[in-house]
Amino acid sequence: MNKLVSAPNVTVATIKSFCEDYNADFQSALVLHLQAVLLSWDPDLEVRVQSDGKRIPVVRNTEEQLLERCRDIIRHLSDVGPIGKKLRQMWLKVRDGFQSVGCHAQVLDR
Repeated sequence: MNKLVSAPNVTVATIKSFCEDYNADFQSALVLHLQAVLLSWDPDLEVRVQSDGKRIPVVRNTEEQLLERCRDIIRHLSDVGPIGKKLRQMWLKVRDGFQSVGCHAQVLDR
């Protein structure tokens, strides 16, 4: 199950079909999938050089794309209440990732 929900291009429909075929809990699988999507987001940084030579990091895969994937998963959850604690735990990890991106941007700017 973990490999399936962590696969980069797996869809909610595929997870649902798997759960139906193997009598697995679809809601739990969705929570795991949501976690995998959030924690595996890897910003695609492009470094653009301005005319003055200053390098500017630009994130090509925006957080809007990430949010849309998360919204799609959440739409299929029958009860979002239990995922509150899980989301708070995940947010701490995601926030640390964003801070890491900021550190990379500072290094690129030098």
